Amino acid sequence: QSLLNLLNNAADASSECVTINSHWDHSALNLDIIDDGKGLSPEALQRAGEAFFSSKAPGQGFGIGLFLANANIERYGGSVRLFNLEDGGACTQVVLPLIGGAQP
Repeated sequence: QSLLNLLNNAADASSECVTINSHWDHSALNLDIIDDGKGLSPEALQRAGEAFFSSKAPGQGFGIGLFLANANIERYGGSVRLFNLEDGGACTQVVLPLIGGAQP
């Protein structure tokens, strides 16, 4: 559900395309969810993941999806990071530990 929420956020921000890059090693799965939208405002970059903060138009989001996705992924030892891309758009970087993978 958490990944689906992050994918939906990227689709909402995108003008046409969402790209998903993935790779893994013995300990983690790494996903880069890349949208071709406007990117995140400075306020959104600073506040992304806070409960009840939304950069969507009024009535389009409650600001809880990213918060819950991040909390759930962190609960399982993963991480979520958002940043703007130099050529435009934004990237949501997700790292999920693999079951039975090497421990830090």
